Amino acid sequence: RLIRKQKPQIVHTRTTKAGTLGRIAAWLAGVPVILFTLHGSYFRGYFSPTKTRLFVCIERLLALVSDRIIAVSDQERRDILEQKIGTKDKVIKVSLGLELDDFLACQQHEGLLRTELGIETNNKLIGIIARLSPIKGHRFFLEAAKIILQSHKDVIFLVIGDGELRQELEEHTRSLGISNKVKFLGFRRDLPIIYADLDVVVLSSLNEGLPVTVIEGMAAAKPIVATRVGGVPELLDNGKSGIIAPPSDPEGLARGIIQMLDDRSEERRVGKECRSRWSPYH
Repeated sequence: RLIRKQKPQIVHTRTTKAGTLGRIAAWLAGVPVILFTLHGSYFRGYFSPTKTRLFVCIERLLALVSDRIIAVSDQERRDILEQKIGTKDKVIKVSLGLELDDFLACQQHEGLLRTELGIETNNKLIGIIARLSPIKGHRFFLEAAKIILQSHKDVIFLVIGDGELRQELEEHTRSLGISNKVKFLGFRRDLPIIYADLDVVVLSSLNEGLPVTVIEGMAAAKPIVATRVGGVPELLDNGKSGIIAPPSDPEGLARGIIQMLDDRSEERRVGKECRSRWSPYH
């Protein structure tokens, strides 16, 4: 009723539920152009195999009434086409557009987060910025932290974000015996201040489209250690602008972080390379 009343020329949907209901409603209302953006495919890691097959079938049907299906990375576009959803002409890539000026200039905030948390400058800060949900792989990040702390006692791990897994992850941290080295900061809006004091930015996800935290971390000139999911290899130039680890592998994640901690020249090189990918002034 709303679409028929408003008579939009374009209906653009995102996420599984909105994408399904919105496209069906738009089609029934005779909207001229129907679009769907998939940011992080749910073909892996989100649901059981049976549910996934059902959703793939639904997406194939919805593709028939979609004028364009938008992927945010080349890998995501390949994933969609491999599932026989849409056609090569219908499935297109449109990269994310982000305002990065605050992250490019975040050095002006150095020291503020450390002061807030009472952390000395001789402690290295390793941060993960993501909602606390299973697909983000925080358990592997925490297990990697335990491995790193066996050889690097001067490291503090920051978990920035909130979500349904917070209590479970805090309990897991206690079970690993590393509660004194891990700080859960919850949801934060002051991300330039967060990035300014991080020594390494980590992504431990099991599935991604084009991860915003990696782009923000690169703009902030921070070394990145991320799992090989979605568009991560595109962002990190297959490892030239950061370290890529296998997903669901805390040992691999730990090795990448330790490499950055131990090799200061490599850390600086990677940070400079990351900044150059996003700075308009390079």
